[in-house]
Amino acid sequence: MKNIIILTIISLCLVISVGQSNAQDELTILIPTPKDSLEVRLFKGETLPSGAIPYNYLPLHLRLSERDEYHEFSFFSYSGDNGEIKGSILHFLLVWGLDNEQRSYINQFLTKEVDSLAFLNRSIANCISDDHLISITSDNELGEMLGNSLNSQSGIAYQEGTKSAMSFKLNAETTLRMQQELEQPEAIKNIWLTVNMECSTPKGEIIQIELKDNLYHIFNPIIISKNH
Repeated sequence: MKNIIILTIISLCLVISVGQSNAQDELTILIPTPKDSLEVRLFKGETLPSGAIPYNYLPLHLRLSERDEYHEFSFFSYSGDNGEIKGSILHFLLVWGLDNEQRSYINQFLTKEVDSLAFLNRSIANCISDDHLISITSDNELGEMLGNSLNSQSGIAYQEGTKSAMSFKLNAETTLRMQQELEQPEAIKNIWLTVNMECSTPKGEIIQIELKDNLYHIFNPIIISKNH
């Protein structure tokens, strides 16, 4: 009797679940802020040999700089022999870019929603400006007085965290007005500082950037500390 051996070959399909990366060339994230929200545009850089995926961001968030947890702002008045105020020196340093809390927020978003190896790197490096200066605009008399009192400025910084200095020599009238504004802000809400830059994305797209905010928002940390 022949033994007939029937071999049944069963093909098994092995399904392997592989984590999908959502890393896109460009992302826009909204970060909640006390004012409203901050829109951050991110651009993916070249993946590193380790597999890490860097994202760089467009310039944003003009503000007072800080050193040792103090804002770099000074406003000193000087008086004549009779004790009356003769004038003052207003000096402050500005920076732009994400602060530590905002960077942490974005990094958490990237690792959770995009890819576990995605991270926030730095600002886009390819930025230039035609005039290299921070402009002052307003619709009121104090703004015009400040503009006429500008003594010097170091100009626009093209890297995040790099400081730009502005120094004003104020006469007696402007000094008294500024003292009042730092106690009860009103006119400075309509005095604007603006930085204009042209930045190139990794794909070569040219984007016009305007960093603009009023002195009320920029000086807000100083105003709060003076009134508490």
